[in-house]
Amino acid sequence: MRAVYNEIYDGLSAEIQSGLFFLYKKDAGSSDVMITGYGADLLFGGVLNTKSNPLEVNNLLWQQIYRTRWTGEFSSFGAMHYGIKIRHPFWNTRLIAFCLNLPSHFKVSNDVKVILREYAHQQSLLPAEIILRKKIGIHEGSSINILFSKILKSDSNDYVSKTSFTYDLYKKFISGESHIDHTDLYKIIHHNK
Repeated sequence: MRAVYNEIYDGLSAEIQSGLFFLYKKDAGSSDVMITGYGADLLFGGVLNTKSNPLEVNNLLWQQIYRTRWTGEFSSFGAMHYGIKIRHPFWNTRLIAFCLNLPSHFKVSNDVKVILREYAHQQSLLPAEIILRKKIGIHEGSSINILFSKILKSDSNDYVSKTSFTYDLYKKFISGESHIDHTDLYKIIHHNK
């Protein structure tokens, strides 16, 4: 698991980063810069429940933004390992400050990231079927959340077990105690299907 490059031991963050690491590895040598949309969820309400209390929206998002200070999500070490410079244009202080002051109805209504969806629609930036599709995280779209669950024989939303597993793995890597053979991991995954 390459999440150790970003010093991640939080289960959810490790799942998200694993998807990115697979992408970095696949793209290695093809390009030297990668631009992501990472961070848009935290700024525009993609992580919110559509029933979120409007008075709490900005506070909830700030908590998620603050959390990134220890999750390592925006670390560039993983991409650098594959010779890629990673850029997250949504993640800059001016945009963060602007978004944290937007009224909540721009962030959540009957859908998440409503302001981005409306803007993309008005400017014809994407086909309607993409703009309107259900929002899923990279760890869900890549099924890494299911993969972690199969390894642990747990529910896909059991992030207590996933964090415990990731933390134990992280400690073993850091201490030099263990090395994961990718063929062993492959066997574990396919055995649990």
